[in-house]
Amino acid sequence: MAEINREEQTQSGVPDADIILGDDVATNADDVSAVNVVITSEELQPTTQISNESIPILKRLKLRSVDYYNAKESINSDSKKNKGEKHELLTVIEILYFNKAEKYDKLVIIFGDQASEGIEILDMETLAVINKYNEITKKAKSSYKADCIIRMKKTGELRYISIKSKDSANASIVNVTRRSMVHDNPDLNKYIASLDVLTSQYLSDPDNVSMTKSEVDRKLSSYKLTDSQKYDIAGFIAYYMFDGTGKEASKIKADSVLEYSKKELYFIYCQTDDNKRDYVLKNWNRYVLSIRGHKRGKSGKIRGNGLLKCGPQENDHEWVCYYTENDETLPRGSIAIRIS
Repeated sequence: MAEINREEQTQSGVPDADIILGDDVATNADDVSAVNVVITSEELQPTTQISNESIPILKRLKLRSVDYYNAKESINSDSKKNKGEKHELLTVIEILYFNKAEKYDKLVIIFGDQASEGIEILDMETLAVINKYNEITKKAKSSYKADCIIRMKKTGELRYISIKSKDSANASIVNVTRRSMVHDNPDLNKYIASLDVLTSQYLSDPDNVSMTKSEVDRKLSSYKLTDSQKYDIAGFIAYYMFDGTGKEASKIKADSVLEYSKKELYFIYCQTDDNKRDYVLKNWNRYVLSIRGHKRGKSGKIRGNGLLKCGPQENDHEWVCYYTENDETLPRGSIAIRIS
């Protein structure tokens, strides 16, 4: 674990004091982890029993560059970003800070000994090394499963990291996907029989039978599945988390997860398919399943939510149910899975 938010600490054994740094001082301080600041007699007048003469007091004061604070403020104040997106970008900024400040011990706590000589954060498009905080401004493309790429300086190895925040709304893992997409995708078709069993149990819930709601959340762990079915569904979720979507494989797949939780970071390296499936199974009780579909917005237009607007297709029907709203009957039939 690595603590993200650190309080300023006074040097051990040295009296505390208030210091106001001018803008010029902060501007010239670039990623300095700590500096010695001497308080002169004009600023503070401590005395001793032996002498009334002023004595200088030394304080350890942590500094960050203005660029560091400006980048964080820009992200935190962006009303177009949700909390999860902000945590994703703030995490990358903090890792860059650890590296620029040569706090390699913090990086080792997160990534292990391979980070003992520092890391490099690579641009997702060009693979150029990112050295400036203001270059970290937008989340990765939706076609990427990795949110950032990191190179370990010691070994040269790359880590393709998916960043997940536990401190925001339930993060989407499986975006709304209709059955026909799973049927037509060779990477997912092998899981369809087990998914049919799962959705059959979901559709048997009283709230679905009553047809009064557009969607219902259910814990994945509440359903009775054989070990084989659970193994299949874990593989299905792992594919969405690390490898691709219902449409196609990702252009940049993920091989690890960096979890943001209560301002701490937890890194999980998932090198193999079994590692990825094990990560899903370890978090089985955290997954929330829903089946979504057509919903008429305030504008009067239908939103498909994974189903085609023309309605369910031939290979969709096993997952389809209907609900009634304002005397209109609409279909649901797209799986969505989030992690709590």
